[in-house]
Amino acid sequence: MGSMTYHLVVRTLGGKSLLTERSHCAWVWRNLRRVFPEAWICVIMPDHIHLVCDSDDPAELLWKFSTVLRGLSTHMGKGAVWERVPKPEPVRNYSHFLRTFRYVVLNPCRDRLCSDPLEWEWSSYRDLFGAVVDPWITWSRLEGVLRRSSVKSLVALHEWISGDPSVEVTGTAAPKVSSVANEAAFFDLMHRSGFRSGSSTFSLLQIAEWAPIVRRKGKKFAH
Repeated sequence: MGSMTYHLVVRTLGGKSLLTERSHCAWVWRNLRRVFPEAWICVIMPDHIHLVCDSDDPAELLWKFSTVLRGLSTHMGKGAVWERVPKPEPVRNYSHFLRTFRYVVLNPCRDRLCSDPLEWEWSSYRDLFGAVVDPWITWSRLEGVLRRSSVKSLVALHEWISGDPSVEVTGTAAPKVSSVANEAAFFDLMHRSGFRSGSSTFSLLQIAEWAPIVRRKGKKFAH
């Protein structure tokens, strides 16, 4: 996890739901990603923001985070809209990292904004499963952190997160991707590579885990 991992959170003044317009969310998302390209997880809620990332200087981390927030206030054409940002909370070990990761990811479900953490657009959790074209975080990087834990795969991670009894998500299944025409070549390559889903569809979890292997095999088939 690098020098030290920290959890940052900021809330709007009075708990107002200020981050409801897509343009505002997109602005802060783009700039947080620019300033914190190596973040582990980020979730934007209507009235607060979570960010987990590494740093060897928590004071500088706080300053960078606060700078993005001030820029967002200017972008929105508003004055003071944020509560004072608390000091970054250290994430002290792998168990704490996992608990923090799950807590942040399940915020939209906890507030009844969605029934599955993969449904929330402003969550980098979606990036792990191929739900975005240009992912902020990737399984290959996160896997290195989780190697020392009991969570060894994307499937296990999603089962563990979505099965949190305190949120009542009840272990949602991975979303399905149908074998439509523009995906036919990839799915055909998956079958030729020896992968089987047990049905006519593959889940995003399966695709995310198998795609790197399939692409390597695909290069061999192409020659």
